[in-house]
Amino acid sequence: MSKNITDFDISPEGKRAVFAARGDVFTAPAKEGSIRNLTHTSGIREKLVSWSPDGRWVAYISDRTGEDEIYIAPNDGMGKEQQITNGYQGFKFQPVWSPDSKKIAWGDKDTRLWYSNITEKKAVEVDRGKYGEIQNYSWSPDNKWLAYDKNASFPIVISMKFWAILISNLPILRRLASTSRLCVKMNLHHFPP
Repeated sequence: MSKNITDFDISPEGKRAVFAARGDVFTAPAKEGSIRNLTHTSGIREKLVSWSPDGRWVAYISDRTGEDEIYIAPNDGMGKEQQITNGYQGFKFQPVWSPDSKKIAWGDKDTRLWYSNITEKKAVEVDRGKYGEIQNYSWSPDNKWLAYDKNASFPIVISMKFWAILISNLPILRRLASTSRLCVKMNLHHFPP
């Protein structure tokens, strides 16, 4: 099965790992213990796994509805999974948890950036790119800001704008922008401490 792993993440305490392989989502121990299949789906593809910072949940994208939707499942495989998004047509990019494990952000093929509270399950559009997908996004440690980059020109990335959105003020967006001359995308996975 190791040859069929498409992506993975490590649990916050480092004792287990989660893998997407052969269309299912599995967790495996670092040393001793059982391998758990969290999804048990046939003919469905689950991918882009992400362990919540509090260690309780695993998020992933599934095509079981015929389109990419975000689901979360308890990490022990004992509870019921929850569908977080619904009714979207097209593919989604990596789900990214907020540090408090209450929200998930993702980008989509239509150049939009979204987030959803996992309790309310209502998708909120944060921004829309004009010249390409928004694929790099990261939460601030206080869960209030979502930082991301988007192309500022076309067809070649000549400049990139970096944005930070104060999520608590949506739909009134406050953007902090700086322009950098870049030839490649930068990865915004962590805010400085």
